[in-house]
Amino acid sequence: MPRVLERFANDNLSREKLLDMLYLLDEQEKRECERSYFAFFLRAWEIIEPETEITVNWHIPYLCNRLQQEVERVAKKVPKTKDLIINVPFRTGKTRIVTELLQPWAWTKYPWLKFITWSYAADLSLDKAVESRRIILSDWYQQNWGHVFKLSVDQNVKSYFSNDKSGFRRATSTGGTILGQGADFLIGDDPLNPKQADSDTERKACNTHYDRTMASRLNDQKVGARMVVMQRLHENDLTGHVLTTDPEGWEHICIPGEYADNIKPPELRKHYVDGLFDPVRLDRSILAGHRRRLGSYGFSGQIMQSPSPDTGGMFKWHWWRYWKPKGMDLPPVEVKTDKGDILRITAVELPDELDEICQFWDLAFDDGEFSEGESSFVEGVVWGRLGARKYLLDEFHEQVDFPGTITAFQAMTKKWPQAHAKYVEKKANGAAMIASLSGKISGICPLPAENDKVTRARPASASCEAGDLYLPHPLLYAFVDPFIDEHKKFPKGKQNDRVDTTAHMVNKFETGFEYHEAQVNI
Repeated sequence: MPRVLERFANDNLSREKLLDMLYLLDEQEKRECERSYFAFFLRAWEIIEPETEITVNWHIPYLCNRLQQEVERVAKKVPKTKDLIINVPFRTGKTRIVTELLQPWAWTKYPWLKFITWSYAADLSLDKAVESRRIILSDWYQQNWGHVFKLSVDQNVKSYFSNDKSGFRRATSTGGTILGQGADFLIGDDPLNPKQADSDTERKACNTHYDRTMASRLNDQKVGARMVVMQRLHENDLTGHVLTTDPEGWEHICIPGEYADNIKPPELRKHYVDGLFDPVRLDRSILAGHRRRLGSYGFSGQIMQSPSPDTGGMFKWHWWRYWKPKGMDLPPVEVKTDKGDILRITAVELPDELDEICQFWDLAFDDGEFSEGESSFVEGVVWGRLGARKYLLDEFHEQVDFPGTITAFQAMTKKWPQAHAKYVEKKANGAAMIASLSGKISGICPLPAENDKVTRARPASASCEAGDLYLPHPLLYAFVDPFIDEHKKFPKGKQNDRVDTTAHMVNKFETGFEYHEAQVNI
């Protein structure tokens, strides 16, 4: 018996009267469930979660209504304007709303619609499909909509079930095959494993699977709907990937656990209560627990839907110090701390003399063969040291080919003749440039290409925290803000060439380890 009817159970009504009332209410409920996906969701919840009473936060009717619009648009073959991305914290019902109950509701009116869903693991994707089928096979669903369609006897397994009106639901996984089928809805729910999001290989596999396998599986590219539902895990997770490659092609619904600048669309900000997205599921004590368990990066991505903490992770925004030319009057640099306080950092005057000045270079890959998630940027910096303090003096950061890299290196060498040592990482074009310029420019020292960037960056992070890394005042050079931003996002950012050169600089200046031209082995 539906919960809405339980209040009649103890009333002094005749059996016939109660049955008549139940029938009328059942008919009213049926019509309301067909009219509104949100109403269907609430009633289906009683089937799928009989022991758990749902707490209806504002995002549930909002997402249900938005998804209903998509189903009705596709069913009526109305061309779309954008595909849909939903970023929302875990344990807030996203899978129930998008992946498990949407398809059963859609089939109450449009049983011919076809769905392909996928998650990072086959078992996870199968579980979601099983829940959808469980709703369809329930007595409640069959009583109300069993006449609309019948599940096919010869195609009714966990990973693939169809009906007699040509509709189907196929569940697969990231990297799985589709066997040439197309659908009206492509739904990626948790396409990337949070535990593997830091792996370039895993992120590339996920993004490549979408680009080469999933994205083209719509039966009608102009009408069919693509949906990506996930928490943010990295700057180049699937959300970041599609928003970068096709920024105009996606509607982005972003709902962080606390009030923040990245709420999308902006009108959703009015729903936050005392800065909280969901005061019941995610009150302040629960958020504090998540922050402790997940750490700053995990909390920022999985709760706040921002892959890197706003104030930085390994390189905090407020750790940097600044220099200015002697005698120049510049205002303090205002930065925000982890606690939200504003610091005003006064720039110091650049010393007249430095103990040493060096160049550090991180080069692009040959012929446009880039690292996953990176553009072909060449990074060259000049750092000077006086005691423990290190001063960033200049930067080259552009997308150039090999001849352009040679030109940039020669120009930086001419501009900074005091930089006697020029350190070049041997990966990508580094070895070729060292070979090309060897004997023409003195002081070129090769650096080994190391894979563990995080470990290599730890001494630089400690030096930054100690207040020993000085950047030009941001009003002096436009490159300072993006330089800080890349460090703030590391290691979750798309690019890390700037961080690589900072790491090499600190390791060289603090350990005194020297690479000599005699060590060049091309």
